[in-house]
Amino acid sequence: MFAPEEVPAALEGGADIIDVKDPSAGALGAASPDVLRAVAGLVAGRAPVSAALGDGPHLEDTLALAVAEAVAAGAQYVKIGLLGSCSHASAVGVLSGIRRAAGAAQVVGVAFADRVGGLPASDLPRAAHEAGIQVAMIDTFAKDGVTSLDRLGEEKLGAFVAEAQALGLDVAIAGSLGASDVARARELGADIVGVRGAACAGGRLGRVSAERVRGLAEACAARRTLSKVG
Repeated sequence: MFAPEEVPAALEGGADIIDVKDPSAGALGAASPDVLRAVAGLVAGRAPVSAALGDGPHLEDTLALAVAEAVAAGAQYVKIGLLGSCSHASAVGVLSGIRRAAGAAQVVGVAFADRVGGLPASDLPRAAHEAGIQVAMIDTFAKDGVTSLDRLGEEKLGAFVAEAQALGLDVAIAGSLGASDVARARELGADIVGVRGAACAGGRLGRVSAERVRGLAEACAARRTLSKVG
């Protein structure tokens, strides 16, 4: 779990976005509202707070309620996987409902590079644009050390970035990324680069290290690219 005690290290290391999740509960496992409120209180406006809200069963009203609660608890970004949205129409429906519930918070729609069902990554930019959300993200569902860049290949991932940005979306890339992968994602034009395991002493289920975050933030130092730790 991204524990409130990790906030000082993440901020000291230079993370631009603090992502709250329970990494033991899946790729985008949701932390409890109490943890989210505690993290937001400790961040105290020094960086935006992002809330992961699950890998995404196709339950529109349930997700909308989760989004509203996360925003009330202090999230400026809400992040939803599209594992259960197997068609373009269903993805647009889910994302549209989430956008309405999110108010002023930015909505991050997530497709999985190693999808075992759910929306194909190549379909996400158009679905996100039609739903009116702000960020299209690629992640990996299996946290087995194989990165999203390796799963999709730079040609497909570059096409994803170009299409999404042409539609006015920001693009986030995550998925078992290390420092060299962060640099590759930056070169492909990612607006946001997400990391967890590489930022922790002890891997994905370990604790955030200010030194590790600092190294990753330096790899993200190019213009238009932000680092996210969570």
